[in-house]
Amino acid sequence: MKYRYRLHPIGYTLGENEKFYSDMEAKGWRVVKRGAYLSKFVRSEPAASRYRIEVVPLGFQEDGCTMPPEQRAVYEDCGWEYVLGWNQLHLFRAPEGSEAPEFYVDPAEQLPAIEALSKLNWWGWQAIWVVVFGRSFFVRHGASGIKGALYDWYMSWVEQPAAVGLYALFLLWMLYLTLRQTWYVKRTCRNLKNGIPLDHNPQQRHTVHQVICGALLAMAVLCCVLMAAQAVGSREQPLPEQADGPYLLMDDLGWGHRGSSTNTIRRFRTPLVDWWEVHESSGLPDLWMRQKVYRMGSPGAARRVAAALRETSRGYSFRPDECYIYTTGELDAWICDYSLVAVQGRMAAFIYYGGNGDPEELLAVLADRWTAYTEEGAG
Repeated sequence: MKYRYRLHPIGYTLGENEKFYSDMEAKGWRVVKRGAYLSKFVRSEPAASRYRIEVVPLGFQEDGCTMPPEQRAVYEDCGWEYVLGWNQLHLFRAPEGSEAPEFYVDPAEQLPAIEALSKLNWWGWQAIWVVVFGRSFFVRHGASGIKGALYDWYMSWVEQPAAVGLYALFLLWMLYLTLRQTWYVKRTCRNLKNGIPLDHNPQQRHTVHQVICGALLAMAVLCCVLMAAQAVGSREQPLPEQADGPYLLMDDLGWGHRGSSTNTIRRFRTPLVDWWEVHESSGLPDLWMRQKVYRMGSPGAARRVAAALRETSRGYSFRPDECYIYTTGELDAWICDYSLVAVQGRMAAFIYYGGNGDPEELLAVLADRWTAYTEEGAG
């Protein structure tokens, strides 16, 4: 194999990176390119080499290099070969035993370079901000304000617990790395101020760090497996002739026959809920129905879902402040224009429909369907 790729240490661990590249060259692999997470190596003769990393604040750039040419020339005149640059980090190499001097005689002189890494830490906090508040993947239909945002997350958690779990793990991983970088840079700066030079050949194993990263990775893999299983089990299917779940068909309401190829159903099963998503139309532009029906683990959970649906379904003409409450038997509902939210026992639903159908008649049929579904033991 001519090339090889390896995960390199995090950029702010300068000593670990220098040792990593030295060890790889001793095994016959010389680094030629560095990316965000991987380094590219080319086959070479095993050799003992010293690697050093210089940190240069971002801002200057010439021919794609952020290191001023005069600074680079000084290092090269002293016997250091410039290898590569990536953002603020610049890698140099010299044969082991050469007369190439260390970059800094006084450890305190390296302080400005190490403190430049704090800018990377600043970008880390910005990325976390984007991940937390730039949640477009999970945003539903028009929820607003803090209450709406919380209901957004709740419904995403109910419907896609594995995806939300993966999202949360990624956020936790970013937070952990950013906090670790803050601690690491501050500790290094403190050592340099005290006259302790940077360790270019660290031997510590960072067991706690490895355990934390390994645990987060294992949980992320589990979430990915669960996501894949949910995707496979929730493939879109044509609507059956008769409803086989706690949802309605337009035939049940006397709204006409199903005449569109877009009539589909998807059933999702997660550890938190069993739910159905139904799209149906008659082939006419003003006669259709969209449903999301949830079977929760308890009546209390169904009530929470109904409350969340009232806040997150505004994009479907559902305006809670303009709804009126309707009750039939054990079913409670909130009706607004062409959409409604209903809850009964462990069942909850949001239904959006077109046509001149009477929503109260629809709810009466839905209450009977849910009662029969529960009595059959499926609930």
